[in-house]
Amino acid sequence: MKKIFLLTIFTTTAFGFMAQCSSASKKPEQGKIVKADIVSKSGTNVFGTVKFEQISEVELKLTVELVGLKYGQHGFHIHENGDCSAHDAESAGGHWNPDDVDHGVHGSGHAGDLGNISADKAGNVFAEIVTKNFSLGGERDVIGKAVIIHEDPDDFGTQPEGNAGKRAACGVIK
Repeated sequence: MKKIFLLTIFTTTAFGFMAQCSSASKKPEQGKIVKADIVSKSGTNVFGTVKFEQISEVELKLTVELVGLKYGQHGFHIHENGDCSAHDAESAGGHWNPDDVDHGVHGSGHAGDLGNISADKAGNVFAEIVTKNFSLGGERDVIGKAVIIHEDPDDFGTQPEGNAGKRAACGVIK
């Protein structure tokens, strides 16, 4: 009887510890870095990278480096499917919207709404964005989703995706 009781305690403790380790590994890991290699879509010549760095348990920093865009503002979003195979990036699906809310400005719309990025007169973009909308790991994990850069600026109001025009470039977050 004593052996069975000890075995039950050991088994219960071991499974409890394994469950804690399993759920802990799903939490955002500070310092983790992944990236999306951005490729041209819709007949453009845009390419570059978007780096994602978990800077705290709740904040993620994106570093955007692109070339080949036309001068001005461009909609910048996370889309639901990590698939950039279509010539127009429609394979990436719609905006990632786990909360089922209306499209809007970064921080008040879909989790995937990141606002606009600005290309200089040479067509280059260098931007850093800090967000609490999602993370690398946990319930709001974006690994495996797609980054889309649109041809035009996001108007932040038109539903469901901001009237930002064609998908100029796409990259899967890996």
